[in-house]
Amino acid sequence: MPANNHAPLPAFSTELDGREWAGVTVLTRGAGVSLTGWGVFPDAVAALNGYCSQDRRDLGIEAQEGWDTAGAPASVLTAGINTSDRVFIQSTTTGFDVIAVDANPYGFTGTTAAALNGGVWVATATQEWARGVFSNTAMQIDPTGAVGAFTIQSTGVRRTGQSVPTLVRPFGTADADAGYAGSSLEQYDNTANDAAGGAYPLAANRRLRWGITDDGHVYTTRPAGVSTALGWNSTSFRDRLGFVGSETEVSSFTGTMWTLTATYPLPGFWAPTRALRRCWPWHDERTEVLALTSGDLAANYIGRWTGWSLEAYAGGQASAQDDERHLRDRFWRYAPLGFPLTVWQQWGDPPRSVASWQVTANQVGYSTLWNGERNGRRGRLRGRLEGETFRLIEYEGESGIEVRGLVGIRVRDRVD
Repeated sequence: MPANNHAPLPAFSTELDGREWAGVTVLTRGAGVSLTGWGVFPDAVAALNGYCSQDRRDLGIEAQEGWDTAGAPASVLTAGINTSDRVFIQSTTTGFDVIAVDANPYGFTGTTAAALNGGVWVATATQEWARGVFSNTAMQIDPTGAVGAFTIQSTGVRRTGQSVPTLVRPFGTADADAGYAGSSLEQYDNTANDAAGGAYPLAANRRLRWGITDDGHVYTTRPAGVSTALGWNSTSFRDRLGFVGSETEVSSFTGTMWTLTATYPLPGFWAPTRALRRCWPWHDERTEVLALTSGDLAANYIGRWTGWSLEAYAGGQASAQDDERHLRDRFWRYAPLGFPLTVWQQWGDPPRSVASWQVTANQVGYSTLWNGERNGRRGRLRGRLEGETFRLIEYEGESGIEVRGLVGIRVRDRVD
């Protein structure tokens, strides 16, 4: 079943126009990172990591690599999110157990035995997967037989993931979100600085990660095996991501992973600290109607549009997060009327929204692309800003102390 959170925190992102840095070497991490194919991205997540894992670094491939290295019977291993919104790992020929060594963001607990289902062995997580940014933790897979358990996602590949669907989703997945991974910042950074190892098995490559924290700051992680810290070549690119240039890395997992986090929230991105006040669907149409002398009516139907009317709370000066200046100076300036806006009704749960009535034999309700929770009220919305919007409504507080205010946003659904 889906996550049991009745008041999730939302997030908003304008499109990210990266054409200014196309072909520019923007940073160095041992080797320079040149954004050869950068263009316009629908939102910041697409630009940073493309909504998916690096090539051969998704959960299924890492399980496959460990399986083959351990000498288990020949089998094809894959992972995904099933139609009940649970993470699964499957093997085509041989049974196995999944053993949760650490706290497990995928939802596995203790020992989970794979069951034979439709001719394949499937181990399904018993708990819901964790929403939000997380640092992946080690787990073991124990194939049936004498080879013994092996560990995946351990010290050599520590990194902070944008979300569980991101690390489950294979690079190059052919669906509606497929167009971003190959030109993401994460892709260019790994190609320049952590691509050693060649073809499968991968040894220790493509481990650099880029993403956005739960409170809207850009982060990047590197394992200890990538010894050179990041340096900025382009100050305009650095500033566009919210960094100031004086940030220092923080180590974790006893020095096996290093994280650099931007000082300021990402311009063009907003992660409120309170749940949405409302998110109501709307329908509009345009039809020209003419009254005839006969008393009848003639109508010319032009089209219909749908969208969402949202109200989100912005923190004031007395809040833990003061949103006023960020919204005015660093969010709305990137969001002119008519331009794309991405809305995550639950930040940390990136699959696209799908309504219950849309689920058919050809359209699943849950996967790494789709989220049908609460009739589509938790998935990612893709739209364009329209109408009277951006308005900060009267702040609440006493004695002139601003605690919070409402921001009204009207979004028309995108059809592309």
